[in-house]
Amino acid sequence: ATFGLAEYLLATGGNSIVIAYDSRNKSAEFARLSAEIMSYKGIKAYLFSELTPTPVLSFAVRYLKASAGIVITASHNPKEYNGYKVYGADGAQMSPEDTEKVVSYINQIEDYLSVEADMDSDLILPVPKQLDSDYIEELSKLTLSKEAVEKCGKDLKLVYTPVHGSGY
Repeated sequence: ATFGLAEYLLATGGNSIVIAYDSRNKSAEFARLSAEIMSYKGIKAYLFSELTPTPVLSFAVRYLKASAGIVITASHNPKEYNGYKVYGADGAQMSPEDTEKVVSYINQIEDYLSVEADMDSDLILPVPKQLDSDYIEELSKLTLSKEAVEKCGKDLKLVYTPVHGSGY
């Protein structure tokens, strides 16, 4: 999937990607491997160094002006599973049309075991620490105001779900 995504990015002028992961089994390893494949293809890969929620990945793609993003997560599925979600330069999940193009590049790989990659470690970069505080600052602009809470009164309801652990 990552090799096909890299081919798509190169074909469309993409040159950088942000990669995040959650608490699923082997997520950090899959994220690192994705960064290595991107670096092998000459694409700069910003790699988070710790568990990162999907909304932060979306923010990071825009913040770093990256061409795309990957988050290794199975989202709301049980913790035994893992998955791979791709985001466009706008920080939103990739459109169905662009996803179809990426899949066409993936389908061109006839022998998955023949894909070899020697990474260019100079192209694998940590996500800047400043991103965390800038994300919190942007997020704080979206919080409910005291006036809004008072207006809703007892009718205000909030729900949280740990979504099988990925909300951690």
